[in-house]
Amino acid sequence: MKYFLLIFFLTSVIKAEYIINVLDFGAKGDGQTDDTAAIRAAFANCTYIQIRCTVLFPGTGTYLTGPFNLTTRTSVKISSEASILLNPYYYNFQEYLPLINGYDLIETSISGGGMIVGQGSKLRAQPYISNYPNIIECFNCISFKIMQINIIDSPNYGIFVLNSWNITLNSVNVTNDINDPSLICLAFDSCYNVQVLSSMFNCGGQHISIKATETKAHNFTISECMFGYGQGVLIGPNIIKNIQSVTLRDSTFIGSSAGIILSSYRNVTGTIESIICTDLIFISVGTIFSVVMNYGHESETASFSEYPQIQNISLLNLSGFGLVAAHVDCLSESRCTGFSLQNVSLDTTIWFYCNNVVGESTTVTPDPCPGLMGGQDLTSLSVLEKGLIATSATLAFISGMSIVLVLLLCKRKKENSFQIIND
Repeated sequence: MKYFLLIFFLTSVIKAEYIINVLDFGAKGDGQTDDTAAIRAAFANCTYIQIRCTVLFPGTGTYLTGPFNLTTRTSVKISSEASILLNPYYYNFQEYLPLINGYDLIETSISGGGMIVGQGSKLRAQPYISNYPNIIECFNCISFKIMQINIIDSPNYGIFVLNSWNITLNSVNVTNDINDPSLICLAFDSCYNVQVLSSMFNCGGQHISIKATETKAHNFTISECMFGYGQGVLIGPNIIKNIQSVTLRDSTFIGSSAGIILSSYRNVTGTIESIICTDLIFISVGTIFSVVMNYGHESETASFSEYPQIQNISLLNLSGFGLVAAHVDCLSESRCTGFSLQNVSLDTTIWFYCNNVVGESTTVTPDPCPGLMGGQDLTSLSVLEKGLIATSATLAFISGMSIVLVLLLCKRKKENSFQIIND
């Protein structure tokens, strides 16, 4: 019986959850009083008690705050009518800090249906601030979740996650200044097992950016999302540790300048592979799909020992309209391979442009370039192959002209013979 009670007690302690209301630590939530000290004290209390903790931002309050740190095994609940408001005052006197910062977290989440307002337009108007903060950052995090949260007017990135795994974003809406191309809605670097679900993005920069600068980035699922103003889903260009297994599906792009972009620097090794884009709709999009393997515009005359690779890319069940269907510009030293297009129907002003790409297609409108139809066009070949084709074409031209000259000479000789006989 004693052992049973002990086990029951330990289980209860492990499952216990301590609820903390920021109002109990002195927060006012009136949008005028600075609540930073109270909010920091609430999270510090979570660290002190060392059990699962919930921090509440309740009611209809507007909680004006400077930067604060999340704690591990903590659930942050922002009420659906509450908001966290960045206080620009803090960024006048200190170095860069994200508004909400997480480091080495385990099983931490932000949810509740509330709003986080970055006051980016006000902060960027101050000339003495050069390093603008992100709204949410998480470094070295495990099982980090953001659900039912609205992020608006970020001074920099809306959300930035680095070197983390088991990341879930569900029903997250990010809206930044659409006229500032530096403002990225959502950025991942060196992450794996990532899900972005049922979310909406409008921003001046990329909707989603995926990089791999420290470790391999892999196993991403982006599903049932809405992409409005912005520069699309960017995979790369920092791919030194490889980006693999990214699936973008069941989503819609409306009015964005770009759809899907695969990119790399010409002088940096790394691989982008196993990318699946399926069941996507594009409405008034600039360039629907693009590959850029010289993102840094390095000199094409410079040679390197190794080059990046982009391979095994699938575009399935795409439809819609825009300006450019696809612009695929791969390297002659490292052709893009394994491209597959199936059931693609795009109404665009400019069709397909391809350079050094090899793949196959089935039921694609407009007709893709020969390199994507199982054939080889001149733009899908290496420099050596292009030279051989050009030489062959030149020889064929010379041979053809020789035959024409012989025929003309024969004809002229025959005419001269008739003229002699007539004379």
